[in-house]
Amino acid sequence: MTFRGIARVAVALALVASVAGCDKEDSVKVDVKTDNFCDQVAKVACENIFTCCTGKKIEEMFGVTISTQKDKCKRDVKLGCEDSNAQLLYALAKGTVSVDAAAATACLASFLVGDQCFQLAADDPTVEPCKTPAFTGLQGVGKACVYTIECVANTYCGPDRKCRSLPKVDEACDNLGPQPCTNGLYCDEEYSCQFLRKSGDECDALNPCAEGLYCSAEEDGDICRSLKGVGASCAGDGECGSGYCIPGLCSSGKQCFGDDDCDGTCSDTGKPCGDDADCAGTCTKSGDPCLADWDCYEADDTCEHPKCEGSCHGQPVCGEEFFEINYCALGQGMLH
Repeated sequence: MTFRGIARVAVALALVASVAGCDKEDSVKVDVKTDNFCDQVAKVACENIFTCCTGKKIEEMFGVTISTQKDKCKRDVKLGCEDSNAQLLYALAKGTVSVDAAAATACLASFLVGDQCFQLAADDPTVEPCKTPAFTGLQGVGKACVYTIECVANTYCGPDRKCRSLPKVDEACDNLGPQPCTNGLYCDEEYSCQFLRKSGDECDALNPCAEGLYCSAEEDGDICRSLKGVGASCAGDGECGSGYCIPGLCSSGKQCFGDDDCDGTCSDTGKPCGDDADCAGTCTKSGDPCLADWDCYEADDTCEHPKCEGSCHGQPVCGEEFFEINYCALGQGMLH
């Protein structure tokens, strides 16, 4: 699990504590070191909870009635963190894993609430700060290990408790065991490491495409194709480089779900409209221009309007992507 994943799980542990009132510290400084990871996680998690959550919210979430203070919250979260990260903490104490203190601190600090408990942002604020690996295994091939986390990249801890190289091309592998393939390879149905499929190669669920490609369903079979850019036609999110396919086209946004979500245009003139009545009409009998039925004077003469057509289908510009940040519920989904 990445440090970002570990942080999300650990911060989520604080949600088991119900709080009353607001007890925000003036300043919370995050400073991760080899021996204080869970202390720092507890600091961030409890600061968020005591700043942004109400006791009622947490009681409803978990169906319990409890109360605590910040120091007890930190104690409980620290214990939960130690339990869920036992392998990492063991390796750190043993000296078989190193920590990039700056990277770990920056990542964990990005989970800390600022001046707003609930906000919208263009991007998830925890992604960029958590890109740099925070923990690195130090044991090379043939060195002693208990857990794979202790081994260097592209190695794993074998049954003999020694670090082994991950299988290379045409070497045996096991998708369900401790032997995935080295980077850039996958374990095929014959339990042999192979290169990820290239553009133009056949593909399926068991034979995936390389990064930057997707498996396209075509008449002659499923073929690896390049991910599509914004504005290209698509049938699903997996076809788009952005990861978002609103009805019809790849988009950089994801807030458009139907025509009603977007501004419309008159089918005859292309002018903006909110509904059909905004489009200049024609009297059904006289053929005179009209804006409403009363503009038509003959008996049973009505004003017929061109259709105000929504622009969502095929128009990805109708929505802008944003990320909803709720610091009270941060990591809540990881509990289930």
